[in-house]
Amino acid sequence: MRFLAIFVVVAVIGGIAYTINNSGKTDYRAANAIQTEFCAQWGSGFCLNNWNNGGYGNTVRMYRSGATNENFSAHFANVCGGNHFVTSTCPFNNRFHDYNHDYLNDPIYVIKYNPSGLCVGNTNADGRGYLKNCGSGNGAWFVAPGSAYINVSYTSNTNVLHYLCSGGVSGGFVNINPTYASGTCNWSQGY
Repeated sequence: MRFLAIFVVVAVIGGIAYTINNSGKTDYRAANAIQTEFCAQWGSGFCLNNWNNGGYGNTVRMYRSGATNENFSAHFANVCGGNHFVTSTCPFNNRFHDYNHDYLNDPIYVIKYNPSGLCVGNTNADGRGYLKNCGSGNGAWFVAPGSAYINVSYTSNTNVLHYLCSGGVSGGFVNINPTYASGTCNWSQGY
């Protein structure tokens, strides 16, 4: 009979947990990992969630704060002549209304799921948020004149402002729609 001794040594050095086991493999994990959350109702509502960790093409849904798969944050999108602010000609396609003028100098963002580098966007025309690549062709650019996020692609294509809004229920879809509601369409990023 062969006795297999299993031992685990855990040491916390410099905020990183190192787990060394009898297989000789080392597991590195942040001892105090911080997950960024992007939540509706100015941060008091449901948060963006990469539902079931589905990855590319997966719908982004809403879930309670503190759950897994919620590591979303807003990042500047340097899309208008190399800067991340609305200019007189960028980023909106002004067919009927001059949204570039209305939001001149407001910041342009992508909302990124940090573990994968994918962004909230939509190219399916169903008004739901999906994890997509972060480029303009994927509807992933948002102008934020405060705590509301206006989708550049939908707004340009329909000539109606389209906002990123919470589905308002646990497991509900994040929506990109033309109906603004002060609670569900205002966002805050927290840790």
